[in-house]
Amino acid sequence: MAWFSKKETPKPKPQAKVGAIEGKVELPELCRALDSNQRAFLVMCCDNSTPCTITWPELGVIRRANYYRVDGDQLHLTVTNDGGTPYDCRPRTQVVVSFFFSDRTACFIAYEESKGAGQRPELVVLRLPTQLAVEGRTRFRIPILPKLELSVAVIHEGRRIRVPESIDISVAGVMLAFPRDVDPGLQADSTVEVELSHEDHSYKVPCTIRNRIVRTTDVRYGMLFHTGSNGFDYDLDTELNDLIMGIERFYVRNRNR
Repeated sequence: MAWFSKKETPKPKPQAKVGAIEGKVELPELCRALDSNQRAFLVMCCDNSTPCTITWPELGVIRRANYYRVDGDQLHLTVTNDGGTPYDCRPRTQVVVSFFFSDRTACFIAYEESKGAGQRPELVVLRLPTQLAVEGRTRFRIPILPKLELSVAVIHEGRRIRVPESIDISVAGVMLAFPRDVDPGLQADSTVEVELSHEDHSYKVPCTIRNRIVRTTDVRYGMLFHTGSNGFDYDLDTELNDLIMGIERFYVRNRNR
């Protein structure tokens, strides 16, 4: 009966998996260039002078612009609305460009480059991005914290409908939610106005209802703003963008409180 003194055979240590370094997951290789189709897509946007919105997240700056041209590994955009404050170029600053093209929303991250001598002051020169996101959720979707006390209403066929809960917002649109028992029954692809009110500021924004999502506890509506970021003319673009940037700053300061 010497079983109690029998030494156990040590178990072999697990071998690191391929692609792991010291127990950490190894990042995949970086994408260094757009494929030919994506590059051709950006060239087409330039040919059509597609409207877009440029956001400098670190600086809290938003500008409306148009695609201008692709030049080698650079993308040139022309600012069409500087909000009365011309923007000074800051090389290597990260920007996010979002735009609306053929019923689809797209965006990408790029980095600003120095402008050549003699180039127009309204020109923004970016290093050509390496990836495009089409109708994907990005950092633009800012959660709306209840403590912000943003008041939202939908105006449809002369009826003003108070929105009980606002989920998130971006320069492209907003996601709204209603409990199922008070769902207004709005139809996808219909046009409404969304009224956004905060403190002493209020904006009515024409919108298209992109989708209606029925969930267990609520019904959610994805609204597409008819504003400059989506290729529409909207007189209060600058003011609305300022409000959205303020919502983002509030979220960053208060999300963990």
